[in-house]
Amino acid sequence: MKLTANSIHIRLGNITAGNPTTNFYRNFVIQINGNKADNGYYIDPIVAGNKYFVITGSLNLNGVAPTTVTTVLTKTAFIGDKVINVAASIDWKIGDTLVLSPSFSNSKEY
Repeated sequence: MKLTANSIHIRLGNITAGNPTTNFYRNFVIQINGNKADNGYYIDPIVAGNKYFVITGSLNLNGVAPTTVTTVLTKTAFIGDKVINVAASIDWKIGDTLVLSPSFSNSKEY
């Protein structure tokens, strides 16, 4: 299952996959598209962005989560690298999808 959009705002409704007694065992991908230069949107008087996923309703994802869901690089990764070094990856398997995000210490990272 894949949900793709330039922006998502769940104001009063919900997105639900599985329930507390029956896990959702398939892949569920939420992909937010857009470019850095796209026009921005105001969510409220304080928050604005050109790509957003805002939930003021509810997001209920029930499945089997890996033990390690976040970690940090232990060595700088460069474009084209075939190997990355991370602090922890307890139960990751071949075929799992990894998402790398910038550290925001350098504006060119994002």
